[in-house]
Amino acid sequence: GIAPAPGGPPVGGPAPGGPAMAARGPPAMGRGPPVPMAQGYPGAPAQPGMQAPPGQPGMAQPGMVGGPGYPGAPGQPGMAPPGMAPGMASGQPGPGGYAQRPAAPAQPAKPAPRIDPSQIPRMPRPPVGAAVPTWGSQALLGRVVDNKVGPPVACMPFRAIDEGNATPRFVRPTLHHCPASRDLLNQMKMPFGVHLQPMAAVAEGEEPIHEADLGPNGPVRCQRCKGYVNCFVKWLNDGSKWQCNLCDMVNDTPQTYYSSLDGNGYRHDSQNRPELSRGSVDFVGTKDYCVRPVQEPIVVFVVDTSAPAVSSGLTKATLDAIVDMADATIEAHQEAMTGGGGGAGGVVGGNGGATGGFPGGARARVGIVTFDRNVQFYRIREDTGEVCTVIMGDIEDPFAPIPPQHFLLRADGLTEKAVKVKAQLQKAAEDGVYVDPATVDPAANEQIDVEKFRGQLEQLSQHVMVHAAKVQEAAAAAPNSLAGTVGCSIAALVAAADGLSEVGGRVELVTAGAPLIGIGRLRPRERTTDYGGEREAELYRPLSTQAKGKEEQDVAAWYTKFADDCALRQIGVDVYVAPVQRSSLSMSTATTPNGSNPMDRGGGHDSMPNAWIDMATLGLIPKATGGKAIMLDGGVDAAGALTKVVIDKLENELRLSMVTDRKTVASETVTKVRCSTGLRCAEYHGPGVQRSVGELEIAAMHPFTNVLCILKHDSALKNDERVYVQAATLYSSLDGRRMVRVHNLCMLAATGLPELFRLADLDAVFTANVKLHLPRLLKEPLTTVRDAFTELCADALYNYRVSCAKTSPAGQLILPESLKLMPLYTLGLLKSVGMRPNSPDSGRGGGGGPDPRADERAAHLAILEDMTVSASYRLLHPRMYDLEKISTDAHPRAFTPLDDSEIHFAIPLPLPCSAEHLSNTSAFLLDGGSHLLLQVGKDAPPDLLDEVLAQSHADPTKPQELSEGSDLGGKVACMLKEMRHDLPFYAPLQIYISGGNGPEERRLLSLLIEDKTKHEISYVDYLCAVHRRIQQKMA
Repeated sequence: GIAPAPGGPPVGGPAPGGPAMAARGPPAMGRGPPVPMAQGYPGAPAQPGMQAPPGQPGMAQPGMVGGPGYPGAPGQPGMAPPGMAPGMASGQPGPGGYAQRPAAPAQPAKPAPRIDPSQIPRMPRPPVGAAVPTWGSQALLGRVVDNKVGPPVACMPFRAIDEGNATPRFVRPTLHHCPASRDLLNQMKMPFGVHLQPMAAVAEGEEPIHEADLGPNGPVRCQRCKGYVNCFVKWLNDGSKWQCNLCDMVNDTPQTYYSSLDGNGYRHDSQNRPELSRGSVDFVGTKDYCVRPVQEPIVVFVVDTSAPAVSSGLTKATLDAIVDMADATIEAHQEAMTGGGGGAGGVVGGNGGATGGFPGGARARVGIVTFDRNVQFYRIREDTGEVCTVIMGDIEDPFAPIPPQHFLLRADGLTEKAVKVKAQLQKAAEDGVYVDPATVDPAANEQIDVEKFRGQLEQLSQHVMVHAAKVQEAAAAAPNSLAGTVGCSIAALVAAADGLSEVGGRVELVTAGAPLIGIGRLRPRERTTDYGGEREAELYRPLSTQAKGKEEQDVAAWYTKFADDCALRQIGVDVYVAPVQRSSLSMSTATTPNGSNPMDRGGGHDSMPNAWIDMATLGLIPKATGGKAIMLDGGVDAAGALTKVVIDKLENELRLSMVTDRKTVASETVTKVRCSTGLRCAEYHGPGVQRSVGELEIAAMHPFTNVLCILKHDSALKNDERVYVQAATLYSSLDGRRMVRVHNLCMLAATGLPELFRLADLDAVFTANVKLHLPRLLKEPLTTVRDAFTELCADALYNYRVSCAKTSPAGQLILPESLKLMPLYTLGLLKSVGMRPNSPDSGRGGGGGPDPRADERAAHLAILEDMTVSASYRLLHPRMYDLEKISTDAHPRAFTPLDDSEIHFAIPLPLPCSAEHLSNTSAFLLDGGSHLLLQVGKDAPPDLLDEVLAQSHADPTKPQELSEGSDLGGKVACMLKEMRHDLPFYAPLQIYISGGNGPEERRLLSLLIEDKTKHEISYVDYLCAVHRRIQQKMA
């Protein structure tokens, strides 16, 4: 279905007059040079009333199946089967149903058009080593936004300059022109809103958010709408009054804030005030912004000490990671004292902000709580230094047996007496009261001693391991009892939260499995026979109060209430689950201390309690509090110990959660979005809870916390009218202050659909669709939701077709430049772990069994629902690299530092994500966003094996590790660092040898989204399917 442009040479497609793919409209900024609206996609035939693009002599584009006059349409001669053109280089199902490159037919029955997959739309890539583009100055006109140019591509590196409008790192609208009316928006069939990432980390070379301290009266605000003063307000009466840009009310300027105006109506001091010269600013709050003392940086680790956790190494790995954080805190404190660390603490991390130590540095307070069949709290006596264990045995009604000041260690090493004395002296100084030095308690002379804190954590860690060894011995002595082999993780979490109920803080729960005893126990619900059928949906959905069973309803109600209580108490919760197989346990005779078997679901022998976690239900608590639920999948080795992949992921996930940069982490947050006249924020989609209308409360925020704010029209707007959005987040900082972070955004209203489509932000639009429609899986079948995403894609392209390209031939698939990759994004989502279906026979072992399992699907769905705009492409479209070519024929700029960068390096361009590029004689690195897979060919030459694995012969039965001393190994490590940069989670590297059809190899093949797999069609076929839907709508 390809027709060359008039005057161009013929290309490898069917005769002229067939359907072609055209992309219309100029690209968004960063996606390529502007193209006049009268031009089509390079290679598209000339349209009526249009001129062919100069210098584009008919590039080949894939034909689209399903339209009238298509070669291959039903009832026409010389046709290929629907959805598969002859000679198309898409993969066919191979072993296990995954992609495999077929051999071309020796003698085709009749010449047929060949579709060239190299010409289908893909993400444009800048040249290797290209400088990072700067965004900001071209999008601003003086001090107000012009918005005639689109935003930088979210998934590409860019450097933003705040010149009065909040940068896309903090606020990114789905459409960078505001539709002037509700009817206009309805015609587009796309969501309209802003993605808000209040605490996002700035990139290298960008200035941090400035602070504005306006004194004891606090920030200047509008008396009507309570909006904050910003650079878009109008100053009147020589500065004595100002008009709010949100509600148009004229306010009096406080005398302490007055400044005269220049000839252009701007204040003389505007460039010296960040709130009047920047789009994003931090206001220092006053006491009026506090309802209780500002929350201290408190972290409590709840660690599993049951026998499986101890024997697998999970307990020791967690405790070692905690001690390592203390070491990083010491280093950060020493740098701060010498002036080298700026007081932020930690080290600059590749995933936003500074990471490594405890949040707050020397102000941090850290506690450890453990659990097996009981819950243990620990206290270190100040007089003797002895560790005391306090056991809480009531796991059905848990509580904190000691107050927080007893089980929380101070990172500054001060005693409680010294803290009280110093606080009294500070208050006396603030009140102007003289204190006789002779009467001051000697405890006031105590100095900060972070080394003492580190020693206490080491002592506590050793004490916990002694207790864990006793639990393991007890379990070994009674192999048929569950007394030491199950954990009451949720009971321990409740007890820790009870201890923090008055002070707030964060709880990090690390467990080896689902809670099988105590409050919040979860009965195994997984059956192999459920997969591939209607009952599978119940496995990846959280327990609901609408469930059939009374017990499940009660458990669902309890989890919902507990999550809400944690949010109310300002307690953020992170959950890390490492499923450990309890193969040594006899399931038929195992009993709890009360004689029952909690793993029994009464459903027969095919239930799998060892592997069942119920990530969906456990994830309810982090979602309500702003935390995260991480499944540490990777399994155990032959000895029952967690693999290096799992340990590596656990340590790095804990490190990433301990963000120490006070500019990128917040607690006790309340967010409110205000809009100018004609618009309103109607909905919030993201973590947290809403207790008041229009306000979103999140107990803990990190750099990747993001919220979708849906905007709706109250009245029609005029063309080119300025529209304002202000997002204010009230929060407590790590240094003990109450702050208000304000982001201001200005857009232009537009009445023309072509202009609206031209400035649509694909990454923002698609991420919004995911956040809006993925929760439908809680009530609707997977197939229905999958079809809905394809329908959303077809609707957007259809509405562009009928609104902006009416004169185009019916046989063409018209793709606007800004949305030309929407089918690729959609296909990537449908082939992701969270959205791809299981075959009907997977529950009976067909195709290698279920893939994915319910817990893995639930964990991935949580990642998709919480993903940032910048991570959408990286999570949905894997990238593949041939390491042999990199070793022998890399680009000269590859692996060299980028211009004006000290931390980023250029990496080679990826290959198309298709199995036709795989080979058993090479090695390939696949970046799947949440997965990093390195496949080494079974027939790879010894020199390549030595470069990659530091061995001349690869043994598939042994764990493989990346070579650290070779040149290629160093290049791969450099690539891994770039791939993990700016991701909200840690992606571990899994190395394997091809040819074994193992889980890693099957996972890699399933991520080759351009190929046909056992469940999904190829990218070319998917374009055909989308075009078919568009033509059905047109008919």
